[in-house]
Amino acid sequence: DAQANVIGGDTTAERNVISGNDGYGVLIAGSGTMSNTISGNYIGTDASGSVDLGNVGCGVWIVGGAQANVIGGDTVGERNIIAFNDLDGVLVDGATTGNT
Repeated sequence: DAQANVIGGDTTAERNVISGNDGYGVLIAGSGTMSNTISGNYIGTDASGSVDLGNVGCGVWIVGGAQANVIGGDTVGERNIIAFNDLDGVLVDGATTGNT
């Protein structure tokens, strides 16, 4: 169970390119998985945000009771670019609560 992890951030140095995977870009799963933040990343694209490097699964999948996780944020730097994935960009599935 993952708690209070941060993937990315609001500065260029903190951002990640999460693309070209044979599965999901980011998987957040399990009832003990909570308070994680995914922000400022390029998911399914290159660092320009315009080239298709999609993941085979969803860009971000929240499942299995994961709760209080944050995808993105309020500032421009915290926004993820999520595109070109074979399945959903972001999928919140099952008994998950409080995810934004």
